[in-house]
Amino acid sequence: MSSKTAVAVKILDREYKLACEPGQEDNLKLAAEELVSRLKTAMRQPNVTSERAAILVGLNLAHELMLLEQGNEDWASVKENLDELERLVDSGIANAKHYKSS
Repeated sequence: MSSKTAVAVKILDREYKLACEPGQEDNLKLAAEELVSRLKTAMRQPNVTSERAAILVGLNLAHELMLLEQGNEDWASVKENLDELERLVDSGIANAKHYKSS
């Protein structure tokens, strides 16, 4: 089992020490930078507090994740259909070779 690495990230003037898998430190820092960017964008709107911005950004990220997961499910279905088509083509070729050699 691998030990976690502590990474410090700064989000809206607050520093957080977070644990992550070794080798994933840069990805965590990039994710924090993306979060800060989205939070700042949301907070440019009138009357949007940091708390409200966090909720809005969290909901938007959850929605984006759901869309990505749905897309992956769609691709899995396409792959299944292509695999079935490949089996049918292979079967047809095998039958044609058998018929031709008879």
